[in-house]
Amino acid sequence: MDGKPNIRILVKGDRDVMDSLLPTTKGGRKLEKGLQDLINEKYNCAFQIEIIYESGGRSDLWLQQLGEIPFPNELHTSEQLDSFPPKKQLETLLTGQSPSFLLAADIDIIVFSTQAEITKNLWKHHETGYLIDIPEDWEQRWSETEKLEFQQYFSPTAFLSAEQSQANFSQIVQLLKETTGAYIICYNCCDFDPSDRTTNYHKIGETLRLRIQKLNLALLKLSMQEGISIIDVELLLAELGAAQHVTKALDYSLEAYQVICQEFLRVITDVGFFENRPLLKQIGRRRD
Repeated sequence: MDGKPNIRILVKGDRDVMDSLLPTTKGGRKLEKGLQDLINEKYNCAFQIEIIYESGGRSDLWLQQLGEIPFPNELHTSEQLDSFPPKKQLETLLTGQSPSFLLAADIDIIVFSTQAEITKNLWKHHETGYLIDIPEDWEQRWSETEKLEFQQYFSPTAFLSAEQSQANFSQIVQLLKETTGAYIICYNCCDFDPSDRTTNYHKIGETLRLRIQKLNLALLKLSMQEGISIIDVELLLAELGAAQHVTKALDYSLEAYQVICQEFLRVITDVGFFENRPLLKQIGRRRD
């Protein structure tokens, strides 16, 4: 049963979900109403939400974290890395070292998006295969010596295929279902890219727009398989007018974030979080 006055929401991943749920400032303007404001209006302040943000990155990094795989001991003790300046930063960047709220028993809703699957390119340790996510501006922040030393031990991975992303998230969702009672929601991404006017894809390869479309389809298949709910950002932006509300690829206007927040509230309302009745189950379809 739900209808309890306090709802805990774990947001894991990139900032796109947080920007839609909390009052966000952009270009000197502020999101008119966050999720708590909308709930207060609709239910006369009867419910309080607590939003916990946890960085997450790609799904393969989640699996490493959930498997509690530690940072390789040989890197902790390596004399060669003792004088390596970025090593001081790595300890705070290693998701596998950080405790996660994902399996916490008192989380009511777990929310993530596919954006990291689309944009993140992780680094893998040559000997152990350990994955890390380093800052996107590392090439500007680190010296040439630091970059060369780092690349002696780590190599960039390729982007995840849509099939691998779906398989990874399937493992994650099944584990969450087995160990928590949380309701699982995922945002997809709008594929509109103002800079992309491609009409013929012969020998072009995978553009960002095409990659987003593939990941959106993979998420749809995951929802059919596992019964998780989707916040269909692609549909919402199409209805709102992507040309006016997508400032650049994967970057939305405040009005768009407001519409996404309203849709999130609609979904959790339909599920039953604000009524004294059983929540809708995320059963999915039976596997052969």
